[in-house]
Amino acid sequence: MRLQSKIIYAVLPLVIAPLLLLGWLSFLQMKSASLESKHQEMRVRVQQVEMRFTSLINTAAANIELFSGSRLLHQYVLLENEEDRYELLQPALLNLFSGYQNAYPEYIEIRVIYPDGYEDTRFARLGLGNKTDDESQSSLFKALTRSGDDSVWIIDRNIDNNEPVIYVGKKIIITDPSIDTSTTVPKLRAYLALTVSMASLQKLIKESVIGQTGRVFATDQNGRVLFSDESLARYNAFEGKVIKNLNKIKLNGDSVALETNGEDVQYIGRHVHENLNVYALLPESELQDDTRNLGIVVAVITLGAILVTITLALLFLKKVIISPVQQLSVAASDVGKGNLNVSLEINTSDEIGELAHTFKNMSRNLAETNERIKFLAYHDPLTGLPNRRMFQEYLEHALSVAKRSNSKVALLFLDVDNFKNINDKFGHQAGDKFLVELSKRFSSKLRGTDYLSHANPMFEYLIDTVSRLGGDEFTFILTDLTQEFAESKVAKRLLDTLSEPMDIEDQKIVMTGSIGITLYPDDAVDANTLIRNADIAMYHAKQSGKNNSQYFTQSINDAVQEKLIIENQLHQAVENNELSLLYQPLVNAVTGEITGCEALMRWNSPELGMISPATFIPLAEENGLIVSMGNWVLETACRQIQSWQRDSIKVVPVSINISGVQLRYGDLAGFIKELLEETAIDPALLTLELTESTLIDAVEHSINTLSEIKALGVRISLDDFGTGYSSLSYLRKFHIDILKIDRSFVNEIETRQDDAELTRAIIAMSHSLGLPVIVEGVETKGQRDILKQYGADSMQGYFFYYPLSIEELSRKLRQKPVTLSDTSTD
Repeated sequence: MRLQSKIIYAVLPLVIAPLLLLGWLSFLQMKSASLESKHQEMRVRVQQVEMRFTSLINTAAANIELFSGSRLLHQYVLLENEEDRYELLQPALLNLFSGYQNAYPEYIEIRVIYPDGYEDTRFARLGLGNKTDDESQSSLFKALTRSGDDSVWIIDRNIDNNEPVIYVGKKIIITDPSIDTSTTVPKLRAYLALTVSMASLQKLIKESVIGQTGRVFATDQNGRVLFSDESLARYNAFEGKVIKNLNKIKLNGDSVALETNGEDVQYIGRHVHENLNVYALLPESELQDDTRNLGIVVAVITLGAILVTITLALLFLKKVIISPVQQLSVAASDVGKGNLNVSLEINTSDEIGELAHTFKNMSRNLAETNERIKFLAYHDPLTGLPNRRMFQEYLEHALSVAKRSNSKVALLFLDVDNFKNINDKFGHQAGDKFLVELSKRFSSKLRGTDYLSHANPMFEYLIDTVSRLGGDEFTFILTDLTQEFAESKVAKRLLDTLSEPMDIEDQKIVMTGSIGITLYPDDAVDANTLIRNADIAMYHAKQSGKNNSQYFTQSINDAVQEKLIIENQLHQAVENNELSLLYQPLVNAVTGEITGCEALMRWNSPELGMISPATFIPLAEENGLIVSMGNWVLETACRQIQSWQRDSIKVVPVSINISGVQLRYGDLAGFIKELLEETAIDPALLTLELTESTLIDAVEHSINTLSEIKALGVRISLDDFGTGYSSLSYLRKFHIDILKIDRSFVNEIETRQDDAELTRAIIAMSHSLGLPVIVEGVETKGQRDILKQYGADSMQGYFFYYPLSIEELSRKLRQKPVTLSDTSTD
């Protein structure tokens, strides 16, 4: 069977069945929409009645509040003499009530009722009689006397004409200014009552017609119809069985079907007030008539659609399906053979046309995708600069060209100083914006940036290039260097470019950078070694103060190698317990007695020998080992104090140097607390020494850590005072216990008068703040005598003791204390 016949037999059922289903679903949808429309109309009519009723109530409630505040009314109810009240004030009051009624004609009665139920004053609509003045048994009076509120409103039938009305009452509770004092409690003087006609509501109900025969009616709480309506006469038993079943209706807007006088009727009700329910009804026969009409319309439309669709399908089947399918078959065969230049004469907008359009664009899309993949493979997605891969390839090619031409190539490695501060302060989005703008500036300073031919694995020509390796690291390849030190001039130009202000988050930001420079073939002949050399030179630039450029030299390389070896050995030193402690005593400035000691960490490497603390301590701070090393010092010192106590040796406080890294990372306060609890030593025997720079750089977390340590009873000593900012503010801010003057003030105290006076001033200032003073670096008797004269509390230095082993220190502590007259040096 031909494809055309197969399609006809397949398409006809697929056309007819959906159209029939669509017609049926449309009928159901339209039926549902028609029913919902009627229900919505019923709800709207009910809500209109509810809104009219609410408007009457709200207006009356607001007006009675206004009316009850009338000064004339207050004078009237306060005047106890009836004769004067009726003659002098009642005419004016009735005239006032007349004005109220002229403004609000629906107020058919305005009355003043006294607390005993007597209707004292009444202004009523013309023709409305008054059956009694005794209101004590009326529903309004009972509601007013029972209610704890100042005002009430109820629905009832007016006893004067038996019409449904709204009674609104307000208590008049006031004081008599002529006899009452400011402390007198206001008394109930009378009630102001409004009788509000519901005629407008009745009119609205009568005019509310739903469809052809639907109506709206209202009932009281007993189900009695409040307003008679001749349109409801067809339901001659309306107030019989149907009314009793109205309680089945959910008074929330949902529809309920009830049999009424032999026919099914839809009801929707709303509970407006405890004495008022509003309903809308619509016979289902009217709904069925609408549904029948809709069914006829939908059936005619559906049959017509089926006939038209079948005709169009048969007429255009070949043109719309067969011919395009044949063309697509040929095109698919071409694509399968690798021919991406597809040519199709199909311009329809249906699925086949879309497929044809896809075939036409496939080759172009594949080519563009391949180009994009190549671009992403060789470029940084953020800045568009060449990435590490492209940089590596270009550098290797540049070196091969330089080798053939016997020329030089310079490699510059730039790292933005403190770039992390931008991300921390403004967020990573601002950091990315900064990098994009910086990349544009760098690119503009070179001789070109579009230097790579992706179609050819070899580069067509060489020019200066800038690449982003990642983060804030950039590399620059300079070729064809004809001038001496041209690379240095480029480095200066790049640093100047970096230092130009840049707008970040509405702020002017000025940044600096560090650049490492290496040359081919002077420093290396292969790409990897050149990259490594440039990186080493860049870090040397950072260590040299940042915002500068440094050439790679062998001495720098040797220093880096030495640093790497020491750093690697340092990891093993911590693991192999190669660290030890020496203790340098502190002596009393007056008696010479040992009053404390400073724990000093030493490292004797089996392979490298004795390593200076000035070398390995900064390394430990860089790689974070200082935290575990510092904890080891603390634990060793605490256990030594515990050992002195156990062996009945004189116990002196031990001072321990604390790094800023220990404050920022780890739980230093918690670790010290555990040590104190475990060793049971006096916290005052432990002193933590911190430098001025450590305190100045302390962040909030570090400040909190110091506060927790102080709360444990551990003392804080400010070490090397005078070498930093020497700010007096943080002596109080950090609650320093001891001030330690740096040795730089002592070295020339015997020969330099300004050093001597400055030291004297520091000691005096410290004592004025209640801080004991320790002077370190005392090496001569003359220095000792001058510092003793200036009032130093304690001294430390080679004149008294060199750093001692724990055995030597323990032996000294067992001996009789020396005096300052002794001049021997240990």
